[in-house]
Amino acid sequence: MEKLKIKSHLAFNNINNEVVVIDFEAERQFHKLNELAGFIFLNMQNETTSNELVSKVCEEYDVEIQTAKLDVDNLIAELKNLNLITFAHE
Repeated sequence: MEKLKIKSHLAFNNINNEVVVIDFEAERQFHKLNELAGFIFLNMQNETTSNELVSKVCEEYDVEIQTAKLDVDNLIAELKNLNLITFAHE
């Protein structure tokens, strides 16, 4: 399984249970992530797989694996589309 990671051109901080991301390649575009999205995003600071993220979400939020997988997969697709994450080999 491929490892995911946060792109290096970003600055981010956790503020009041939301993660604010600044994209310096996209004219300092700001992104605000809710608590769950921020949790998943911050867990990509170190290279990780989607399955590892699903396990962490299940553990942290006490949700079923199917729910966590759907949330993680949807967020990964959105973050990839916004050019905020990449696969570790890229």
